[in-house]
Amino acid sequence: MPVDYVSKAIVHLSRQPESLGKAFHIFNHQPLHLSDLVHWMRDFSYQIDQVPYDVWQSEQRRLIESSSESDLQGLALLFPEEDMASSRDTNTHGLHFDCQNTLDGLAGTSIVCPAIDDNLLHIYFSYFICRGFLEAPGLKVEQPSAYGG
Repeated sequence: MPVDYVSKAIVHLSRQPESLGKAFHIFNHQPLHLSDLVHWMRDFSYQIDQVPYDVWQSEQRRLIESSSESDLQGLALLFPEEDMASSRDTNTHGLHFDCQNTLDGLAGTSIVCPAIDDNLLHIYFSYFICRGFLEAPGLKVEQPSAYGG
């Protein structure tokens, strides 16, 4: 979620008397599918291997359980046992986030969640690289085809 969108939404919603007593879930109701993100990261020259969801989930759980960071323990709830790879629904696996109060509260304003596109991902990854959160991707090397060309 872009921090500009989230902060503007929170400030606006918190200033509305009709918001009192309501819950506001602020999330992108048009999320980027994981396979699309992996494809984009590959195009950005990151070398990423896709693995079956259960393999990835097992590794994440192992890392979370072996971590001394107690904050990571709560993340396990976000990784359901079922394979989410085939689902684009944000309300699956017992997790339900209803953003209707947020949409209603922001109606008529210029506050909208931007689309997750190449430009936004480039901004995010450039920032992460500049801040040292991620290493810069290697140069994209064309793989020779199986037919020698």
